[in-house]
Amino acid sequence: MLDARNFCRNLFRAVMIGCLAVTLLLLPLSTRPAAADRHGKVIVGGLIAGLIACAASSRCGGGDKKSSGGGGGDSRSPSDAVAMTREQRIYVQQGLASLGFYSGAIDAVFGNGTRNSIRNYQSSIEARRTGVLTGEQINDLVAAAPFYAAMEADDPRLFKADLARDLDKGELRRLQALLNDMGYNAGPEDGAWGGKTRAAVAAYKRDDDLPGAALPTRRLLARLEGVEHSPAFANDEAGNFDGAPMRDQGNAVVAVTDPEEGPMEVAPGVVRNFDIAGMRVGITREEFAEIVEEEVGGDIVFDEATAASFGGDGVMSLAIQATTRNWPKTSGEAAPEQFVALYEEDLPEFGALAIFRTILMSEAVTPEVFQSVLVPRLIENYGVDGKVSDRLMWIGDAEALAAADNSPAALAACGELRTTSIPRDKSAADTVWSKGGGSLVDTDSLGSVTRRCGDVLTVDYVENTVRIGLWNSDFILDRRDALEPASADAGVVVPEIEF
Repeated sequence: MLDARNFCRNLFRAVMIGCLAVTLLLLPLSTRPAAADRHGKVIVGGLIAGLIACAASSRCGGGDKKSSGGGGGDSRSPSDAVAMTREQRIYVQQGLASLGFYSGAIDAVFGNGTRNSIRNYQSSIEARRTGVLTGEQINDLVAAAPFYAAMEADDPRLFKADLARDLDKGELRRLQALLNDMGYNAGPEDGAWGGKTRAAVAAYKRDDDLPGAALPTRRLLARLEGVEHSPAFANDEAGNFDGAPMRDQGNAVVAVTDPEEGPMEVAPGVVRNFDIAGMRVGITREEFAEIVEEEVGGDIVFDEATAASFGGDGVMSLAIQATTRNWPKTSGEAAPEQFVALYEEDLPEFGALAIFRTILMSEAVTPEVFQSVLVPRLIENYGVDGKVSDRLMWIGDAEALAAADNSPAALAACGELRTTSIPRDKSAADTVWSKGGGSLVDTDSLGSVTRRCGDVLTVDYVENTVRIGLWNSDFILDRRDALEPASADAGVVVPEIEF
């Protein structure tokens, strides 16, 4: 049956496009401009209509992707607790299928079929039927996929099934205490996921030869406490799902609007994670390349550079850049794009520390068009719960967000990391660092990060260019603090002299 909401939305978009076209065609002959101006009007109108149509197309990130298996829908919307790669989404679908909740195609597309299966799974464990996955649910479903389900309970490879943070603050305090007792400096036992705790988890996993990202998870806590980890579901002897309830999910879920139940209430202290076209802070270099190719196709120029070429101010040492080959041509349906991910080579387990996306628009896309057409799409994608009032800025830490909404100084403290040098006059082949065309990190903007705000995402529109930035403020602060030079008199022995 045709979804009524999708039908109404698509009908509205079609009417909007039709109105624009009719308006242009019905201009009175006596008031029509000269040929050149008239052509310009038609081009502008066509571009605006194209942008509205773009909002409904999968190429621009909107609309539904259909599949024969009933997956259907955009795999990145609504937002789960973390942005997953194609392989990870397949594991989730396999986990749902193994538990008897999904019978569609295993195609990595999270459409209506997959989302309804997620709701049924959530209902069976007495969690909220949101259709979006918390970190705990993602980890459990991936672990239920055949590849992982066949492993012994103590198999270290199961740590690769942990894709998201799934500890509440009390559990994280226990994890920090255990790591500190073992000699790993996890920082204050405050239940906050900061750079010191992340580094301690990474060091412990490295020393113990445990795979997977540096994440605070129930599996890791169980290992440190010497108990057996068990997911939040269990099967009876007949293999039937017993519907064991999960713990409270309020502090792990990403806030979205559920079309069936209305807006979700966000618990205090919720931590949100954002993504750019499916790329999140923490992705590997391989995942970055895979997602870019999936997002824009394979016609891409890749480049790498060290901090000496792109900046980084000692906080990041490696940059990877991907530019579409149509750069900087702005005519046509596909807008030229450039993606940049920043890494610290000495800490590969942390993955990407910051991600940037630059999209070139034609001169016809004025700031007014950006505000009326593209801004609603951004808000639809990233939601309003993590958004700063009157700004195209999203903050992952709920406490920092509340402070930022009430104080300009607190907002500024979250920082505004950005890149400089947008080479619109160079071809894709010349937008590489060796030819002076690669993106540069504005190192002064690194100093603007002075508060722990978790993930921070910003969008701006400058000179017909959409710029999107995503970084983790906690890690930048921890890295910068570690790099602060010692004071001039530190360690200096001053002899006793009588004056």
